[in-house]
Amino acid sequence: MNVSAVGWVEASATAAVRTRVDGYVLKQAITDGQMVKQGELLFQLDDAAIQATIAQHRAAHDRDQATVNQLTADVTRLTALAENNIATRTQLDQTRTNLAVAQANLQADKAILQADQIQLGYTTITAPIAGRVGVVNMTVGALARANDQNPLLTSTRMASLRITFYVPHRQLEASRAAMSGPRPAVVQAYDAETGARLSQGSLAFVDSVLDTTTGAVMVKAEFANADGTLWPGQYLRVETQVGTYSGATVVPQAAVQINAAGAFVYLV
Repeated sequence: MNVSAVGWVEASATAAVRTRVDGYVLKQAITDGQMVKQGELLFQLDDAAIQATIAQHRAAHDRDQATVNQLTADVTRLTALAENNIATRTQLDQTRTNLAVAQANLQADKAILQADQIQLGYTTITAPIAGRVGVVNMTVGALARANDQNPLLTSTRMASLRITFYVPHRQLEASRAAMSGPRPAVVQAYDAETGARLSQGSLAFVDSVLDTTTGAVMVKAEFANADGTLWPGQYLRVETQVGTYSGATVVPQAAVQINAAGAFVYLV
């Protein structure tokens, strides 16, 4: 059973890249339409303010570390003196309390420095996925804001891609069987205007519900698109075989008529 339908190409992954911190763009490492790898540098933001904050918080950390070191030594010394009744138990308890407070402050300093490092990392913006960069909306010297509505750019994965199309409900079971077999059904993609064959993929998904308006079910096919022939948003004609009838009578499509009872042909 051959299925022919009009489908459209969808990207398997799309990422709208935004900044998480405000900052001026110091470096723009990509251009419109460039192919990028995952993790590749896109933008570098000014990090001077964050670096200054880190220096301030590191100084506070070092101060509190010195306090902890001093109080730790005091506790050790007072413990020995208290055992010999030279220092009072009250002095020892108070010093231990001061040490506990200083240690808590030190842990808070470490947490603050960790948060600062995270903020610093946000000034280096890298590609979240491998793909093709669309229009770059930010240039060197521009102020990137975390609350900007427009993304810095959008990256689209070009390989692999999906083609989505619909098949009639009467072909639902055959489509499910074709997808779940040892080898998923082959799907051919053709140019909607010229009819030229563009690519070959395989059936990958059958939706869980039928469209109540049309009675059709959504189907998706996966295409490797290693050669970049397919393009997201493109409309194509697809063909696939979802079943085989043994001993079936074949008639030209033009001879098939439709009435309220279904399809019929005239036999002479």
